[in-house]
Amino acid sequence: MNPLIWKRELPTQPGWYWLRELEHFTQQKEVRVVKLRNYVGELAMENSHIANWKEKSEWAGPIPEPQEAKTIIKQKEQT
Repeated sequence: MNPLIWKRELPTQPGWYWLRELEHFTQQKEVRVVKLRNYVGELAMENSHIANWKEKSEWAGPIPEPQEAKTIIKQKEQT
């Protein structure tokens, strides 16, 4: 598996991502995992388009879904 790398470019596909918010005044960085989805034709966190985050964030991802979850879903679909 390839290591995730922090990038300033906005994500281009839905999924789970690491988001590192850059605080310009204190230089502190808050890190969290967020889910991006299509919303009104653009990628968004909840109902907020990510285009608003271009200058104040770094991204890593998408984070792949764990293999165990895929296996469980397939088993449920077969029953």
